[in-house]
Amino acid sequence: MGTFKDITPEKEESIDPRKKAERERDSIGRLNKFSMFNVVKNAPVIDPKKIGNAFFNKLDFNKLIAYSYDGSHEQVLIENSWTIDKQIGLTQKQANTILSLLSRKNTFGTYSAGCFEPRLALVLYKDHSSIVQISICMDCNNLNYDPKINAIDGGLSEKGRKGIIAFCKELKFPYGELKN
Repeated sequence: MGTFKDITPEKEESIDPRKKAERERDSIGRLNKFSMFNVVKNAPVIDPKKIGNAFFNKLDFNKLIAYSYDGSHEQVLIENSWTIDKQIGLTQKQANTILSLLSRKNTFGTYSAGCFEPRLALVLYKDHSSIVQISICMDCNNLNYDPKINAIDGGLSEKGRKGIIAFCKELKFPYGELKN
């Protein structure tokens, strides 16, 4: 996982292999990397110990960012994707809600193998370094964790889908518009 520390627009240009015209075209209506790094920098501080009944309260992180992005063509990792539409630094309450949901066994069930083109990612950060990323595809009900989390198994159950949809609705992310 990567580090977003001290990224400036000039440094962003040097790490983005696209031509300037491509970057400008792609940034219309989307967030650029510089904006992405600022959200991480300015996100509310989370105390993982305050996450009730959660596997995640044992991890060393202090920020949680939710991303709405285009994971088509299996662009799973946010740091490899230049197609982020929206991102939000989560509050302690929001972090509790989503991480507690992702810690319960009844959130998971079966999934249909296939597409895995995620549109939602949750990234746990320790300061500016990403610790864990969870990518979620509601089309096939599948989740991907990087690095792999063995405590989580299977795709989303009906209850898990409802929880993700409600969470995304609160954030005004596209998955919030899905029907249960």
